[in-house]
Amino acid sequence: EKGLEERAGGLFDAWDRVLEKSARIPGRAFWREMKRGARRGFEENRAGAQVLQAFARTLGSAENRRLHLVGHSTGAILHAYLLKALATVLPEFRVSSVHIMAPAATVGLYKQLYLPLLKPGPFGIDRMFIYYLTDELEQDDSVGPYRKSLLYFVSRSFEEDVPEKILGMEKHLIPGVKPKPSSLKLIVSKGENERNPASTSTTHGGFDNDHHTMN
Repeated sequence: EKGLEERAGGLFDAWDRVLEKSARIPGRAFWREMKRGARRGFEENRAGAQVLQAFARTLGSAENRRLHLVGHSTGAILHAYLLKALATVLPEFRVSSVHIMAPAATVGLYKQLYLPLLKPGPFGIDRMFIYYLTDELEQDDSVGPYRKSLLYFVSRSFEEDVPEKILGMEKHLIPGVKPKPSSLKLIVSKGENERNPASTSTTHGGFDNDHHTMN
């Protein structure tokens, strides 16, 4: 049985490689546009920047103000640029918490835009939480005919340089955040295999439907 499983796994992986190559050109163009949209909204005087300016006027005058950011998958990319823009309109504001689930951002983007904010300073993040699946669950997930998670597809097919280190993938996250700041907490979902778990999602898309994660 073990030999059969290994042969089947090899065939499935070969099939995934075929899909990764065939989807690379259209997938990369689509992914590039998604990331561009997440970034451009906060540039110059675009809609995202305008909203932040209006928001900043309220935050700047409110007592006991608190801001918590929550994002899933590509939301981790959007929040990175939101924070960068927010720093220009509220340079002495501390964001209470950032929660990102199965982040599709690269480890490079984390180091560029998140990590510098996880330190004491006039502007920054007090606490950051990253929710992610074990690599076993990532490989048990699927995207249509693709027999791994969306993050595997993004890493191996959609990014400019493949395979890219994606923050939400356990094998990239753990080494990617070392040395880990004390203000950063990693929350791994092992499905239902934990007692009093913080997350029980079993798929990439399941975090925002998982009551443990939401609570």
